[in-house]
Amino acid sequence: MKKSYDIILYFGWVHSSSMHKYFALKEELNKKVNTLLVIGNTNYGMSEKQFSLFKDFSEDVVLADTARAREIFFHYKPKVLVLGGVKWEHSWQSEISANLGSTTIQLPHGVFGEVWIKCNPEYLAMLGPIHELFIENHKPEFKNVKKIKINPWLHGLCERCLPTKLSRQDFCEKYNLNPNKDIFIWLPDMLLVSGGENLNPRYGVTKKELLNIYKEVCNLGNTIIKLHPNEYKRHKAQAINNKWSYELAEVSAPVLDPIDSHWAYKYAACGIAHASAVGVEFGFFDTPFVHIGTGAASNWDPEWVINGQTYYSWVGHECGTDEITNFFKNKKYEISDKKLYQDHKDKFCFDAKVDPIEYLAEKILSFNT
Repeated sequence: MKKSYDIILYFGWVHSSSMHKYFALKEELNKKVNTLLVIGNTNYGMSEKQFSLFKDFSEDVVLADTARAREIFFHYKPKVLVLGGVKWEHSWQSEISANLGSTTIQLPHGVFGEVWIKCNPEYLAMLGPIHELFIENHKPEFKNVKKIKINPWLHGLCERCLPTKLSRQDFCEKYNLNPNKDIFIWLPDMLLVSGGENLNPRYGVTKKELLNIYKEVCNLGNTIIKLHPNEYKRHKAQAINNKWSYELAEVSAPVLDPIDSHWAYKYAACGIAHASAVGVEFGFFDTPFVHIGTGAASNWDPEWVINGQTYYSWVGHECGTDEITNFFKNKKYEISDKKLYQDHKDKFCFDAKVDPIEYLAEKILSFNT
């Protein structure tokens, strides 16, 4: 660690599919000023084993619990402290924001803008115009907090700071897939592992029907399972006797190690889910996305509805539960109009033409005066 840091980034929770992007942000900032990245060492942060994979990028990076993180903040007193807004750390982060004397910026918690609670930052980052609408309509506690505009920086295919390089052939050999056929990524709902048999009617399926969808998608062949980030972290696993969703569905398709998410996204022909906001993400990969179950994608989460209009959208299709096999056999998932991807990015970004990590770094650096 250096003797001083102008900027400190703190993420008590990291997205398991995007770990390299936190390192990339630190490295981008370090081109201009001394920047330290502090990552939480709990189950929601990063393990020592995962951290060891990033050894080539670990300079000016520390794994720490909240007590150690606090010591670091008050020792270095950076000009700018960037906080990932983790809901269970809100009181701790509020105390830091009030007493450190740094300019504090709260980034939304997850991949698409979850902001559960205010950590009393000086500034809140908004991830594009849809997220700005979300904050205005669903989070009145942020009304008087100053805002900065960034893009969804954890979206898209970033190849900086990746711990491993996998060709398509390498990736397929690792996961026993056929490199000469289209690769499908199945992203099962967290609903499956949250306990209880009765799902809210807005999801359009029962849990049994959801498990049947799981089986049929995995039986398409050349399908890899990418678990929900909270399932990887075993969130709510006790509700189903610590089983995994693929055990509940009784399937044997390969399960993606989240460290390889970038390569799965790069080589996939299509992403598939029942109801999940990950469809937004796939539009940033220039990859089609299919929601299984007509209408479920637009109704599953009421927070996307503002003044009677749903703002959730994706680039791809819906597939009825009774047509899964034929839909994929006939490649109906393909998108011929590539302009749809740019339209999607323009909808969800303040400036879709810029690199999102460079754009975020530029905004953070503007406060380092």
